[in-house]
Amino acid sequence: MQTNNFDVIVIGGSFAGLSAALTVARARRKVLVLDNGQACNRMAPFSHNFITHDGETPHAITLKAREDVLKYPNAQILNTLAISATKEENEFLVTLEDGSIRMARKLVFASGIKDIMPVNELEGFHECWGKSILHCPYCHGYEFKEKPTLIISNGDAAFEFAKVLSQWTDDITILTSGGEAPDGKFAESLNRHGIKVDTRIIKSINHNDGLVFEILFEDDSTVECGVLYASPDYRQACSIPEELGCKLSEKHHILIDESQRTSVPGVYAAGDCTNMIRAISIAAANGTLAGFTVNKDLIEEDF
Repeated sequence: MQTNNFDVIVIGGSFAGLSAALTVARARRKVLVLDNGQACNRMAPFSHNFITHDGETPHAITLKAREDVLKYPNAQILNTLAISATKEENEFLVTLEDGSIRMARKLVFASGIKDIMPVNELEGFHECWGKSILHCPYCHGYEFKEKPTLIISNGDAAFEFAKVLSQWTDDITILTSGGEAPDGKFAESLNRHGIKVDTRIIKSINHNDGLVFEILFEDDSTVECGVLYASPDYRQACSIPEELGCKLSEKHHILIDESQRTSVPGVYAAGDCTNMIRAISIAAANGTLAGFTVNKDLIEEDF
């Protein structure tokens, strides 16, 4: 059984995890990043709202971030999956997929979330997800501005989604696919702003190499589509935080304090696994703050 001791193990090597690792490495801590390359934004062709990197691919930014971290001799990155973790006295033991174990005084989870594709997944949804089926107009809405915009949603949530999207286009249609349409004052407001509601049941999403161009309904009718928005459910991508006893919110995020500490002493979390705003700049900031906090807590324990 192979073991190695670190000050900090970071589980998840995307923007939050690499920012946390960079911060603690620069604090002269021995840090290990574990990452299996399955970041939830890996399908996205471009990234936005991260100054100096606007329009680059998430993959390209990640590669540069890895280079930044590995400039420091006390930092390591392993391309592997953490499958379990336990705490023994004042150390955490993390088991990797090859059965080997790494030990650390502190854990940082930057493991992200996993999107759950629709039950009885719509044909074409997976191929278009992250390319022309989007979840956030702040991330990619500008590139699809003024195009025919469709939203798969229903009820009050559909109204709120359409209200936000009205900043990017005047051509919006809500697709309930047989679900509940917004009613009452919400329906009146949608009508007043020229936002349409279509209750036909969706059969498939027609696309060319992930770029949706129309929606096919069960009655074989179609509607033109320039961009499609959806907000699928999600869960933690990694089950280890919950297994360690970290508390989750009603929306399945890891609960943290103002300094990125979880409910379990010695365990921290940052990025998409902790909040609904899935933006690179915010994940990176969360990771930096987690790194500050980890180092401070280690100093307090040792001083």
